[in-house]
Amino acid sequence: MFMKDSVFTKMLKSEIPREIIYQDDVCFIIPTIAPHTEGHCMVIPIKQVEDWEDLDVPTYQHCMMIVQKLGRTVKKLYDCPKVGVEIVGFEVPHVHIHVIPFYTIEDMNSTSAKTVEFTQLKAVANAIRDALQIQEGLS
Repeated sequence: MFMKDSVFTKMLKSEIPREIIYQDDVCFIIPTIAPHTEGHCMVIPIKQVEDWEDLDVPTYQHCMMIVQKLGRTVKKLYDCPKVGVEIVGFEVPHVHIHVIPFYTIEDMNSTSAKTVEFTQLKAVANAIRDALQIQEGLS
């Protein structure tokens, strides 16, 4: 069955603007355009699969390893007490795992998300990219 390219697949194909923080053969990281808090990113498998429970086990495990590394990095970079992980998927039919630095439980509420300018995304991406390279050896 043919699946229309998701916004994330279009990003990978450079068909729409994006700021990729990290990419390997399995997944990539981008800052979200509507963050709950500064540093809110998404880990997205390259393979376009609609629901996380349908990912093959190696892809799921690899993505979650990257989520953990990203979580450690944003926790240190943004000096937040907790980092939340959320997989929802109503907006885009392509698995994306939110990694959200949060200071209070209200920060995990999606109604607190605010759209930001692309220049802000670039600054966040650069800070996280540099921190990931230093802390986790991801480049």
